[in-house]
Amino acid sequence: MDELIAKLKKLAAQTAATDNDDFSAYDYSGGQPDDAYDMGCEDGEIALARQLLPMVELVRHNLEMARMEAAKP
Repeated sequence: MDELIAKLKKLAAQTAATDNDDFSAYDYSGGQPDDAYDMGCEDGEIALARQLLPMVELVRHNLEMARMEAAKP
C-alpha cells in the first residue's frame, strides 16, 4: 500500500499541460495528432493519480484504524 501511495504522490505532483489556464492542445501539439494523443495520455495519468490518491490514503487510514481496534484487549 505504501508503494502505491508513493507512486501516486509522485505522479500527482507532476505538472500537467492542462494545469495551465492558457492551455491549447493545438498549440502544444503543433497540429500533430500523435503529440496531442501522447499529451492527453500523460495528463490523464496525472489526473487519475490526483483522484485516486485521497481514496487510497483513506483506505490505508481505515485499515490502520481497524488494526488498532482489533489489537485492543
